[in-house]
Amino acid sequence: MAKYRLLTPHILNGGFRVAGTEVGDGTDFPYDGDPTPHMEGLDAASKRKVAEVLKRHFPDDGTEGLPGFHRIEPTAAEPEPEPAPPPSRRTAKDEDC
Repeated sequence: MAKYRLLTPHILNGGFRVAGTEVGDGTDFPYDGDPTPHMEGLDAASKRKVAEVLKRHFPDDGTEGLPGFHRIEPTAAEPEPEPAPPPSRRTAKDEDC
C-alpha cells in the first residue's frame, strides 16, 4: 500500500474526507485503490502511481485526456510577509528643512 495526501475533498471508504487528509499506509484511513488526479503521493510508490494517473488524465501529446478533471498541484507553504516598516515620525518642522 502507499500513502497519499488529498488535494481536494474526496469520498473514500464511505466517508467525506477533506483536502489535506492523509490516506493509505500508516494513517487512520487505509486506502489501497488507484490514486485520483487530485491526490499527492507521499512516498516513492505513491509518487510513481500518481505520475502514471496524471499522465493518463493529462497527456503531453496535446489531447484532452479524460474530461472532467483539472490539474491541481500541491501548494507550497507561503512565506510569511515581511513586517511593514514603522511609520516615519516627520513633523512640519522637518518639511521646512
